[in-house]
Amino acid sequence: MRLPVAAITILGAVCAALPAQAGLLGKTVTVNYNYSGNPTYTDSVTVGAGIEMTCPGGFDLCNALSAPTQTVDFGDNTITYAFTSTTGQPSGFDNVLPNMFSFLDLDLDAPITDVTLVTGIAGLDLSRVMFTADSVMVDMHGLSLGFGNSFTLTLTAVPEPASLALFGTALAGIAGLRRRLSRG
Repeated sequence: MRLPVAAITILGAVCAALPAQAGLLGKTVTVNYNYSGNPTYTDSVTVGAGIEMTCPGGFDLCNALSAPTQTVDFGDNTITYAFTSTTGQPSGFDNVLPNMFSFLDLDLDAPITDVTLVTGIAGLDLSRVMFTADSVMVDMHGLSLGFGNSFTLTLTAVPEPASLALFGTALAGIAGLRRRLSRG
């Protein structure tokens, strides 16, 4: 049985309307570190497999993060900061304001609507995390780091209502075509 032109048209509309996989992989993001009285330390990295930033290293961010090994890793919808003591000594963030990470240009193909936090850093909770449609800021002032502390932010982005409406219209069209084909 050949598909009528209407079926092909509706199938194309459904494929076009499917919400895109929102994610950071392959995109360029910006990491700022704001520290009291100093210029903002800024780096841009392309998100891929593996850790994007390691300090010490050649990143501007490493001029602010002077403690032993610190990394920033982006996943498709996650951001992970990790501290690993190579000297056996704990570290921490000075108790000055501002003293924060800003993760910018987080293009998830839809606005960020929620952020969840998993951490082993004492005192770090969601009250220290702020977000907009395409950025997340984490206030680190006064926090102590043990020997392997980290935080992971998981970003949730919901497709815009217009995309969902287009998808629903396409599904309704397929249902109508199915009824029409079953009758005749």
